[in-house]
Amino acid sequence: MVRIINIVLFIDACRSTGQKSGGLGIGEEKQQGVITFYSCSPSQVSYEIEEIQQGAFTHVLLNGLQIQGESNCATVERLYNYLCHQVRQLTQKHKNYPQTPYAAIEPATKLHYILLPKFANLTDIDVLKKDALNAEFVIKDFSLARQYWRRVIAAVGDDDDALNAIERLAKQNLTPQPPSLQGNGENSKPLSLQERGLERGSSEGEQGRKAAIAKTRELTVDLGQGLTLELVRVPAGKFTMGIPPQEREIALENGLKNGVDPENLQRWLDWSTPQHEIHLQEFLMGKYTVTNAQWRAVMKTNPSEKYDRKFQGDMQPVVGISWYEARAFCQKLSEQTKRAVRLPTEAEWEYACRAGTTTPFAFGNNITTNQVNYDGNNSYDDAPKGKYRECTVDVNSFSPNSWHLYQMHGNVWEWCLDRWHDSYSQKPKRLKSNGNEVWGETNVDEHDNLPHSVRGGSWCYDAFDCRSTNRCWYRAKDSDHDIGFRVVFGSSSPVLSTVRIDKRDFIERTSESPDSIPVM
Repeated sequence: MVRIINIVLFIDACRSTGQKSGGLGIGEEKQQGVITFYSCSPSQVSYEIEEIQQGAFTHVLLNGLQIQGESNCATVERLYNYLCHQVRQLTQKHKNYPQTPYAAIEPATKLHYILLPKFANLTDIDVLKKDALNAEFVIKDFSLARQYWRRVIAAVGDDDDALNAIERLAKQNLTPQPPSLQGNGENSKPLSLQERGLERGSSEGEQGRKAAIAKTRELTVDLGQGLTLELVRVPAGKFTMGIPPQEREIALENGLKNGVDPENLQRWLDWSTPQHEIHLQEFLMGKYTVTNAQWRAVMKTNPSEKYDRKFQGDMQPVVGISWYEARAFCQKLSEQTKRAVRLPTEAEWEYACRAGTTTPFAFGNNITTNQVNYDGNNSYDDAPKGKYRECTVDVNSFSPNSWHLYQMHGNVWEWCLDRWHDSYSQKPKRLKSNGNEVWGETNVDEHDNLPHSVRGGSWCYDAFDCRSTNRCWYRAKDSDHDIGFRVVFGSSSPVLSTVRIDKRDFIERTSESPDSIPVM
């Protein structure tokens, strides 16, 4: 039996005579592992445009698949962006009913899938390699890693990284996998050579696996009381930070549709401009926002208790946390683990949230309340309305983004380390070459109540506010039942500049430990 790894469906359905129906169109169902492009959103219909004697979706799709050069549609993500923009433009031009293509892409890593290998560029290949390394060394899904490396070979031929990885993964079939690893807090103990599957005098390949296991140990922190804090290795790389013109146009339409004051709306969107390229070194970020149980284990207090009981579940994010209190947690955890712990910079946060995507959300051009916890009464673009849960949900709810980070969109606003700035226009050049460096003074008096950045939206905000590029702020002493945070740890990468928190200042330091996993 032949296993089909990737299936891509294009469905131009729901054709009518031009009269918009009141029911839902095709496109609400999802098939795991299948990439499905629908000609319109679930609440719309598709139709034929008389002047071109084709449906707008089919017409744009055929054109998009032929584009060469830098604006090609080689990847799922670029084709999706092209379809959404061009179909919208075409239907507006012919003054027909609005029609916006809809995609069901599960899992989110399929956004990086290369549909047209001969048109793929170096950035496409780089993203694919990062996904492959993440699958192999972090989530330990060797079958998925093989798929990614084979896609690299399909796109560029005999790539040394891919060929070496395929050979390395072939050995995994001959070697038993290591058991679950303990954290590196006070109560953890080293695994024996036998437990690691490594004997004395093992081969270089096995020694390499031993080093990879040591890297994996770094991703789980023992908090005591049977609790751990899981980290995700965010790869080094670069990205374009800020809102693209096309997203701004749609966000503006969406905000006006939901009754937002035009002047305020323009000002909020200006906060995410101008776009600029950011370079980052590898860092470790909390897989989830910090939970009530984790906060109690470290800080011995319970800030969520001042709110309704529906916010107090062990696996729900801790809320009611000021910027100062979030930093105090980082300081305490740093003392316990003897590792540098801090809040993420804004650049780190957006880079991790995007996970290699350029769409408004890590899941595509819009979201639903089956993916993100927000006020479902106010959807984004043409997505259908959804639930309004009126509280936070467990941090491991829904699917993660393609870098295995959960709920970067919605649930709670997340504190960043940076001082608030009304735009990126005055951002120093050095911060663009090092997104791991904080923007603004952090050595502040505890009575200082200046604003600091928050990201991600929350359970009581609209889908508009959950976009990857969206920025907002609260004052340092502010706290509410929709504000939480996640942490960043120092990595063992030799070139990563991390930030250590102490009472006087933040001191940059560099780890000298070897890095066994290749960084793309």
